[in-house]
Amino acid sequence: MLRTDDFKTKILQHAVYRDNVAAVLCNVYDLDGYYKTLLRHTLVRPLVYNVLSRQLQTFLKLPYEKNYQHAATKFKIQASLEFVEEMKKCARPVIDAIVATCFGADGRSGPAIYTFTIKKLEVIDDFDTFGNFIIVKSCDLHGTAPFVVYQGTCERKPNGDYIFYGSHADATSRFAKTDKITVFRKPYSREFENWCRLARDVYKMDDISIKVFDPLPDPPENSVIHQVQVSRALNQSQELAVKGLLNQNPRNAFVLFGPPGTGKTYTLITAIEAIKNAFDKRNENFRFLICAHSNMAVDNFAIALVNAGIFENREMFRAYSSQLNDSPCHPSIDRITYSERDAGYAVPHNQKNWSREKRVVMCTIGFHRSLLKAFGIGDFSHIYIDEAGQARDPEVLMPLFTFGNKNTCFAIAGDPKQLGPVITSEILRNPEYNCDLSTLSRLCDNNIYGEFCSNGKNFVMLNINFRSQQYITKLVSNLFYDNNLLSSEPSDCNDYIDRCILLGNSKYPIIFWAVNGKEIRGSTLSFKNEFEASVVCEAIYTLMQYKENENNEPITPLIESKIGVVTPYKDNVNEIKKRLQKSYPTVTVDCVERYQGSERDVIIFSAVRTESLGFLSDSKRLCTAISRPRKLLVIIGCPKLLVKDEKWKKMIYYLYQCGGVFPRRTDGIWNNLF
Repeated sequence: MLRTDDFKTKILQHAVYRDNVAAVLCNVYDLDGYYKTLLRHTLVRPLVYNVLSRQLQTFLKLPYEKNYQHAATKFKIQASLEFVEEMKKCARPVIDAIVATCFGADGRSGPAIYTFTIKKLEVIDDFDTFGNFIIVKSCDLHGTAPFVVYQGTCERKPNGDYIFYGSHADATSRFAKTDKITVFRKPYSREFENWCRLARDVYKMDDISIKVFDPLPDPPENSVIHQVQVSRALNQSQELAVKGLLNQNPRNAFVLFGPPGTGKTYTLITAIEAIKNAFDKRNENFRFLICAHSNMAVDNFAIALVNAGIFENREMFRAYSSQLNDSPCHPSIDRITYSERDAGYAVPHNQKNWSREKRVVMCTIGFHRSLLKAFGIGDFSHIYIDEAGQARDPEVLMPLFTFGNKNTCFAIAGDPKQLGPVITSEILRNPEYNCDLSTLSRLCDNNIYGEFCSNGKNFVMLNINFRSQQYITKLVSNLFYDNNLLSSEPSDCNDYIDRCILLGNSKYPIIFWAVNGKEIRGSTLSFKNEFEASVVCEAIYTLMQYKENENNEPITPLIESKIGVVTPYKDNVNEIKKRLQKSYPTVTVDCVERYQGSERDVIIFSAVRTESLGFLSDSKRLCTAISRPRKLLVIIGCPKLLVKDEKWKKMIYYLYQCGGVFPRRTDGIWNNLF
């Protein structure tokens, strides 16, 4: 056993090492002492609530709303805390005190590049060489003398050796020919830098900030009012949206609220057509920047725009990161990308003729700054953010503050009732901080913007659902959209009702299947419910059977790939997939997040939980799940637990009254439930 003095010495040595690791990671970015202190704390324990100063906690709780100076401060704090957590991930070295052969070139005959070669046998665990690394002399991490940090890249040779290429003016004097080095992965900083840049711009650029933080309830009309001239049919709410976007006053942002199945993308593209026609008629220049949070969302928009035939291919550009070179894109999109022979996907640099002919540019929010190679501030007359409810407030605003000016028309489109942004930071998940707020939610769900949202010049909600059977739309509308969402069901939406054994004699295409299974918690903190998984399989088997057709008419069988299973937990996804893989391998089973934006003829939802609600208390998760089906919705869950949540209770009671429950209403399971 260690003596007390030895134990204290060990603790002190660990503390010195942690301090030096924190200093190494912070020094690379010239970050001040507060970051170092915060990072040092996180190396001992998670970055928890009580580590933060009272001032930080106060600012994080602050509802900034129309005060964009407060917003800028909160954005900077969020960025800082997330970056500290990112640095913590890099605090464990990829190479720890391993002997390297060090060679330094003084730069007289070429670049001052220094190499550190490590033999394959010295490396215990192989690691990914992608990205940048931080190289330090191992003994420096255990002392108090000043140390030098070297930044570089890594290459793995065919024989398995690793070579780090670094540069520093003092490199040759700091290392012996063979020396022990410690190597850390350099923290990924692009997002942190983007957030800090945005915080600065929000604070300084009043003409842009007021568009999204302090919009006018009734903006003045433009000097010229354009008439909508398009080739595509529109319903009343879609026409209002197109008219609003066409005649938008750039003083205010425009909000397009598009619930599921209402044709949001169709409406946006029709608005682009209307603006093109109006501007071409007056020989005015225009250029659109379309961004979304994910590549899938941008691709979906790009495919729809190409298929609309409004622009020639040379007038459109879908920008991709070169990191996606191995991911083939849709054939429609391939025609509007740009690739370089050696680098793959790219953004052309200083090619004015190429840039000049582009009328619509599309990319993810995270990639938008790469467009600065080809476009500058004010080059986009219109900046639209699609699926804006899936991105945090600062992320939505970044393209506007990068490329926009006073005269830029800015619009956001999405649905604040569906799943919102995903927060990966442990500390920022604290609901008191409201860091998962999207721009859509801030504007739509806050009474302070009530007048703004009641004016058709600023805000339009699309209210006709073209996707789902009328009773499914009615349920979703009643629960989440204040009965404002109406149905215009497709002609084929009722073709399961008369022949589906699962429905019995009911004409109602929604079933709440009451079960009393048992939730099982796995090692990954996820959950599964084996009984519910078996009921899912039973439901699918029953769905694939059909009643006899009285008129002997041919029956089109249900295609299993048009069935989707949605469940909140990954462990339950895996359990259901395992049970279905032999008999029904093409049934898609996934978490709620992965289903957002997609649809199936039939959706089966397994709630999993039987002891506590967990994710199920999130109304946005429920809204996303039950708005996916076109023809039939089956919900499997434990009613005794679910009715503890008001939204679930309202839904189950609604279905009970409509006869959409199994077992039927005479069963004792429903006694004293409501």
